[in-house]
Amino acid sequence: MLKMMTLKVILKKMEIKFNKNIYKKEAIQKTKEAYKDLAKIDLIESDEYFIIKVESIDKIQEDVLLNEFNNYLIYEMKKCL
Repeated sequence: MLKMMTLKVILKKMEIKFNKNIYKKEAIQKTKEAYKDLAKIDLIESDEYFIIKVESIDKIQEDVLLNEFNNYLIYEMKKCL
């Protein structure tokens, strides 16, 4: 079974893994740029995943950021098709 994404939240830090077979780097970069004023966001790559590391989530709750980030990413993915 193909794992689309995983999430780990630790003390105001969040890590989201997006499967490279599903998500486009361009869409992730545009989404990261759109959310840069809300938190410190870094993009790291492994062999299988694009890994987003989010820190300093002081202005909004983690679950809100996760949901909105994912919604925006889906929007950007649609534009990449």
